[in-house]
Amino acid sequence: PNSFEYNIKRMDSGTSDSSQSANKEKLMKNSSSETKSTKKPKKSSLPYHRRRIMKNKDDLQKLLTKLVQDKFPDSDYEQFSWDIWKDLMIESATHVAPQNLQNFSKKKGCMWEPFWTVQGSIARKNRQKAAIHLELVRKLGQDTTNAVKAYKEAHNAFRKRVRSDKLKYYRKLNKDLANLANDASMASVFWQKVLGLASQRMQKDAQTIALWLSKEDDNEEVITDDPKLVAQKFCKEYAEIGSERPPSNHNFDLHARNRMKQKLDDLLRYEIYDGPASHSITESEIIEVIKKLKPGKATGLDCISTELLKSIAVEDHTMITALASIFTNCLLTGNIPKEWQIAIVKPVFKSGDRADWSNYRLISLISVVGKLFEAILASRLQKYCDEHN
Repeated sequence: PNSFEYNIKRMDSGTSDSSQSANKEKLMKNSSSETKSTKKPKKSSLPYHRRRIMKNKDDLQKLLTKLVQDKFPDSDYEQFSWDIWKDLMIESATHVAPQNLQNFSKKKGCMWEPFWTVQGSIARKNRQKAAIHLELVRKLGQDTTNAVKAYKEAHNAFRKRVRSDKLKYYRKLNKDLANLANDASMASVFWQKVLGLASQRMQKDAQTIALWLSKEDDNEEVITDDPKLVAQKFCKEYAEIGSERPPSNHNFDLHARNRMKQKLDDLLRYEIYDGPASHSITESEIIEVIKKLKPGKATGLDCISTELLKSIAVEDHTMITALASIFTNCLLTGNIPKEWQIAIVKPVFKSGDRADWSNYRLISLISVVGKLFEAILASRLQKYCDEHN
């Protein structure tokens, strides 16, 4: 329970109709021309930028090759451990594609503002050129009168363009809202337009999951949002689902279940098969599975994403060779890294009462590299079964 992580969401079951209507009136008031519906980039828990890493994959491969050569000048990849491989990947990715570039996301008027136009982008570039020219003139020690004048003109033109585009955007927004408000059948579209991304952000940024819990001294149930108690409740209830003891109102065929369990026990009594020594995991196997991975998937505790793996999926790359050595060592020793065995479990609300634990489904976020290793083993098992019917 102490390591149980989850997304926390507020309960909406206790909100009265009057408070909901008051909130709607407040939102309608805030949708005037003074309201700003800014679209900001989604924050990431990764230390590197996932999309930018694919654009800079050539630089990433060169940097990784250099770091590996400095650390292992004799190219002895058998000394490569999982921790060394992971640290080199994260360090290189963070250097090549950092998450934030010069705090660009904190500046106003960025490209994700809803009122931004092509003309505004051109005006902004003209101001940047004028600023660069002014700085160059100052460094050369020349007269800056004309350069300062040109910069002020470009700066004023840029601000004027932004004000004009902003005013046009919000006038059109208010006109659309007025038309939707007069049509009762378009109520859902109206609120979607008013809230915009605010409704999604409220769901993502909500800070509590509150569940019904029974007191130990009596049968009374109370609602608590204590993170530790909520985590213990989820852990207890979902652990019982996978236990050997079936629920009271089950419809399982217990005899079939026992027969399958007996077959499993028989399989476990076989001697461990020791395959040929040359049957190690190859680079081509790893690259073939990496190419099938879907981008954009959540990462596990190791922060290695599918985009990062795809950026090094080339033949004879040092990191692929080292990863093949790590996978082979896992097969020989029967031990895999601890990070591959740990899942970040997040409950996602389905429907019904938010205070009822059974109305949440669990999502497990596991290591992408661990899934890569399992996919290679699954491919080998499938091939063996097909060849031997």
